[in-house]
Amino acid sequence: MNAFLALGAILATTACTDLDRASAAGVGPADAVLDIAGQLADSAGLTYTATYRLGDGGTAHIIQAPSRTAYRWPGGRLIVTPEATIRCAATCVTGAPGPAEPLPATGMITPGAVEAKLRAAAADPALAITERDTTIAGRHAACVKLTGAFEVCVTGDGTMAALTGVLAGTTLDLTLTDLTPTADDAAFKP
Repeated sequence: MNAFLALGAILATTACTDLDRASAAGVGPADAVLDIAGQLADSAGLTYTATYRLGDGGTAHIIQAPSRTAYRWPGGRLIVTPEATIRCAATCVTGAPGPAEPLPATGMITPGAVEAKLRAAAADPALAITERDTTIAGRHAACVKLTGAFEVCVTGDGTMAALTGVLAGTTLDLTLTDLTPTADDAAFKP
């Protein structure tokens, strides 16, 4: 019986040592940043309408359905479909299909542009981040703040919930105010 207890103590000590090493290694800042980037990427197949309050008091929207996304902000729109990319300001211009752009100087940014910035930041060995959880528009959101750059918050399903900071020389401040699981087809037409 004592041999059993001794063997159990040895196994427990060994197991704890392995766990301690894993805990000591921990999860690095890049892992948290890549997790948020992955959530943003995974949300590309969702259907939703997200309404955002911009830092200047304006309102912006992201309307997404599989393979189609429309961005609306005060003074403009960007519609991306497999058939075309449509940019609207005073008038609309239709171009070849392509990925959404970061939307500089609009107060709005695409989730894809945020994902790309996060993945690039994760490669920086000097990356310093702060993580936090919060509630935005009644939904749980995980946030990462890249010291000296920006903070992004993402809901559990990967919808961008908030972003504050400077990206590509543009100061951005947007916060999710409403999220519905539908997308109006009219949003994808000029």
